[in-house]
Amino acid sequence: MMQDSPVDVLLVEDNPNDAQLVKWTLTDQLSSSGTQNSQVIAIGEITHVSSLRDALSSVVSVEPDIILLDLDLPDSRGIETVERVSEHVDQIPIVVLTGHPESELGVEAIQRGAQDFICKETLNNSVLVRTLRYAVERARIKHELSDATRRLTLVHQLVRKDIRTEVNLIIGEADVLRTTIDSHADAVDRILNAGYNIAEKTDTAVKLTDTIVSDTIAYQPFVLNQQLSTAVATVQSKSDATIECSYECSSTQSRAKSADKSVDEVISIAGSPMVSSALTHLLENAVERSTVPTDPIVVTVTADSDVATVEIANTGDQLPIAHEKILRNPHHQRDQTATVGLQFAAVVLVDLGCRVTVAKNQPSGSVISIEFDRT
Repeated sequence: MMQDSPVDVLLVEDNPNDAQLVKWTLTDQLSSSGTQNSQVIAIGEITHVSSLRDALSSVVSVEPDIILLDLDLPDSRGIETVERVSEHVDQIPIVVLTGHPESELGVEAIQRGAQDFICKETLNNSVLVRTLRYAVERARIKHELSDATRRLTLVHQLVRKDIRTEVNLIIGEADVLRTTIDSHADAVDRILNAGYNIAEKTDTAVKLTDTIVSDTIAYQPFVLNQQLSTAVATVQSKSDATIECSYECSSTQSRAKSADKSVDEVISIAGSPMVSSALTHLLENAVERSTVPTDPIVVTVTADSDVATVEIANTGDQLPIAHEKILRNPHHQRDQTATVGLQFAAVVLVDLGCRVTVAKNQPSGSVISIEFDRT
C-alpha cells in the first residue's frame, strides 16, 4: 500500500558508509524487474546528521515524519541515546539502527521509546521499507488512541467532578425548600443556575464524545464574527466582565457586510460548531486571570485573505507555562490545575489545525493568539 504523502526521514548516523548505505536503500525502491514494490513508501527529504546534539536541533527545524537512529554516536552511546531523543519528541516514531545482532538490545530500545529496530547486518530494501511503513502506521494509531483517551478523560472529569458538584448543590437546595416554610427566592435562583451549569457541561461532554465517534470533523465554512459574538455574549451573561472587541480586516476575499455595524466584512473560516465553545472557554479563562475587575478583556480580530487571527488579552495574571503547553499540545501534556474548559478548547483548536501562541501582555497578563484558516 502506498503512502498518501512523502515521509521525511531524519537519519542520525555517524558512520559515513552506513549513512550512505541507508540513503541508497531508501531511494532504491524498485524491484529488479522494474516494477514498483507493493511495500513501497514515498520518501521525501532525507536529512542526515551525525551527532545527538544535531539530531535534537533538527527535530525542531526539520520536523521529520520518522527518525532512523544509530545508538552509538560521538556524544551519546547505547540505550541512553533512545531515551534522550524520546524526551524531545512526542509523536515522531523512532527506528533504531544497531550494529549488535542481539535482540535484547532492540527490545530494550523499544521499551525506552523506539517503535522498532533494525540490525545493520540484515539491512536491505525490503526490511527497511517495511519497518518504516509499520512504524509510521503504529505511531499514527498510537496517536489516535491517545487522543481518544484524552477526550474520554475530559468527559470523565466533567461527569465525575463538575456535574456531580452541581447535582449535589441542587439536592442540598431542594432539601432547604422542602424543610422550610418561608419563601426562599435566592435558593430557587441557585437551583436554576445550577441547572443551567449542568446543561452547559453536559453539552460540552456531548461535543467531546461526538469528536470521538465521528470519523472526521465536519470542516466547513463558519462565520467567525458570529462564533465570537456568541462566545462574548455567553461569558458576559455569567459574569460582570467587560469584553471589548475590535476588527481589522484587509481581506478582499469576502466583502459581504456583517450584521455587526462595527465589522466591515463577514470573516469566513474553516471551522466546526465547536469554535464558539472553544472561544467561550478561552474568554472565561482570561476573565478568571483578570485581577482588576474594571480592566476589560480586549479581543482583537485581524484578517487577510488567508488567515484570521483572534487575540484575547487580559490584564492581571499570566497564563501558566503548563497551561500554555496544553494549548499547543493537548494530547501529551498533563496538569491538574488546568480546567476542563481550557483542555477542551485546546483539543478543539488543535483538531481544526489552528496555530495557537501565547505572549506576555503589557503591563501584565497574557495575550492568546489563535490563527484560523480562511475559506
